[in-house]
Amino acid sequence: MTESKTQENARSRYVEFEKLVEDVFRANNFKVQPNCEIKDQGSRREVDLLLTWNDDVTTVVEVKLYRGRFRHLPNAEQAIAQVLSAQAAFKADHAMIVTNLYRERIAPTAMLHADVKLIGIDDLLALAVEPELRERISRMDDELSSALREFDTIGLSSPTTPLDPSILKMATSVSGSVPKSVLKVSTRGADLKQELFEINSKPPAAAV
Repeated sequence: MTESKTQENARSRYVEFEKLVEDVFRANNFKVQPNCEIKDQGSRREVDLLLTWNDDVTTVVEVKLYRGRFRHLPNAEQAIAQVLSAQAAFKADHAMIVTNLYRERIAPTAMLHADVKLIGIDDLLALAVEPELRERISRMDDELSSALREFDTIGLSSPTTPLDPSILKMATSVSGSVPKSVLKVSTRGADLKQELFEINSKPPAAAV
């Protein structure tokens, strides 16, 4: 497979996963805006998703898709800095990273910053209120598993303590310098986050 074809497939998979995350939160009655951008003193900031509850409480979301069955969040420090920066720029109440990794199987030492919420594909399964969504989540997870030579064969299941979506419905005191009124939604497909190109195209290393 050529490099361009690999990148095209990676982009397609990322778009599919981001759309799945959107649909899960919409089904939980959140307003969801994809690829939101904000201009701050001439610079441009963007976040994958902006969740809004009751036109008031907001959450910035970075979506991370990986091809390996990692037990840690790759480039965690960069991801944390990125979503916290977006939270400040958007004056959002919450910052969250959503990944196709199993959140319950990530090592405790690899957990995120206390102010960043991490949800995995296992949390998405628990949050899916419609059978069709659960089927799409399971299918995406199965496709990753079948593509790997070695992977955790336990399979996808809801975590023991899934994310409580009511947390995202409560306002908090956050700092930031840019008013929410400046927010606008980007509709350009070219604005898809460059993080999709961080998808590791190499076969995952064997588990130690």
